[in-house]
Amino acid sequence: MASEPRLCANGCGFFGTKENKNMCSKCFLKTIVLQNMDHVVASLTSTTITPVSAAASATTTSTFDAPHNVSEGVTSRGGEEKRRERCASCGKRLGLIMFPCRCGFTFCGAHRYAEAHHCSLDLRSIGRERIAKENPLIKSDKLNRRL
Repeated sequence: MASEPRLCANGCGFFGTKENKNMCSKCFLKTIVLQNMDHVVASLTSTTITPVSAAASATTTSTFDAPHNVSEGVTSRGGEEKRRERCASCGKRLGLIMFPCRCGFTFCGAHRYAEAHHCSLDLRSIGRERIAKENPLIKSDKLNRRL
């Protein structure tokens, strides 16, 4: 004779099983998590905590710096701060498409080129230096030896 299904021991309204101590699967997992948390808390409270000297605590608190530009952030649903990117030239809000420049700023599609946003870096001289470094001068002495 099959046993009738029993309701959850926690009284949530779902059916429980003998394997889960007459609880539904959700309530059973919650009790396991709570038991594990109790073990962790007990182990943390049983450890000894050594006091820190006043001089050491003064140096650690004085070196702490508060985060900068907190007021510029926008709080999202999760409570974390998210900084909105804007084009450095026109101030347009940037979404997924943003173009970082070597000068350190981020620009929109219209101002992504150095000529469009009047970049402070001299890209020509940087390019010339790179080409000069990658392509060394060929002297005639080397050619005469090889022929």
